[in-house]
Amino acid sequence: MEYFKEIETTEEHKGYCFSVGEALAIVILSSICGLRNVSQIHQ
Repeated sequence: MEYFKEIETTEEHKGYCFSVGEALAIVILSSICGLRNVSQIHQ
């Protein structure tokens, strides 16, 4: 995760702002919890 903190990419989409590291952490942790697709992660 330290590597991703160095990447200074942020995107704004409909009022949301996220970093690459945060997005990857959410996807990885969600898959560990058994969520299988983006719809399930979003909910």
